[in-house]
Amino acid sequence: MYKAGGPWNPRDPASLAMPATEEEFQARYLREIEAEREVIGETLEEQLLRQKRGWAEKDGKSAKPKEEGNIAFRNGDYTRAYVIYTACIYLSSRFIL
Repeated sequence: MYKAGGPWNPRDPASLAMPATEEEFQARYLREIEAEREVIGETLEEQLLRQKRGWAEKDGKSAKPKEEGNIAFRNGDYTRAYVIYTACIYLSSRFIL
């Protein structure tokens, strides 16, 4: 259970405060990555490879719908192409929403 005012409580708006400087943000981010690696027990290289595999899997899921969107666009059905491309954004990990 999360504590009120705790730094990891997602329901507490105060916990979402951004660091004052870019350097503080980067330092906090690097500490979080290091802590995650220690919990999982993997090296930096293993972590990067695992993340890249995940990205490739997600990009593969959006490849077929993207081609359908390209066909719709070529045929002049811009509304359908827009809807399909939007769905691809949600499927692809290259875009963080």
